[in-house]
Amino acid sequence: MQPRGTYEERLHLNKGARLEGTFTVADHDISFGLFKVAGRAQLLISQNRVKGSYRFSWLSDESADYLLLFDNSYSVMRSKGIALSYSITEP
Repeated sequence: MQPRGTYEERLHLNKGARLEGTFTVADHDISFGLFKVAGRAQLLISQNRVKGSYRFSWLSDESADYLLLFDNSYSVMRSKGIALSYSITEP
């Protein structure tokens, strides 16, 4: 990811579906958020300045669209490498 950049991964979760995932930041750190996108975006998980690996999990309380956001906008000069893996388990 380029300096001052962001990366978004959009997905849909049905009610009762579980999202589980992990990501690894190869260089330095990155900010991460999980949002529910239904009208106004609702922040569900927020982690600032993640270094190394981070695991996340969310159980959907309604069918909705969600957004995984990786934010490198605070970094003026450093690119970041991210490896993302996630799965969705339906109810």
